[in-house]
Amino acid sequence: MTYSVNKDAIIFLDIDKENNYHTIAYDYKSEDVVAIRPLEYRLLKYVFENKFVDENQLQEFSVNNPDIDEFGELISKLVGKNILLANE
Repeated sequence: MTYSVNKDAIIFLDIDKENNYHTIAYDYKSEDVVAIRPLEYRLLKYVFENKFVDENQLQEFSVNNPDIDEFGELISKLVGKNILLANE
């Protein structure tokens, strides 16, 4: 399985750095606005910059970012909100 960022849900702007990497994403399925915290931002930016990542790359990211608690739950949450796309 590979993962990619839903480009319709989040846009990475230069001002995000000034906002300490807090931003929002839009779940167009439920029409909810979702707050993106710095740890989620870091993960989404990593996936975005790589175009897509596989589960091995996510595992490596997790190991290199031990401050992200409940990594699997974070991935599930972002997929569930249609911000991170899971592709077979």
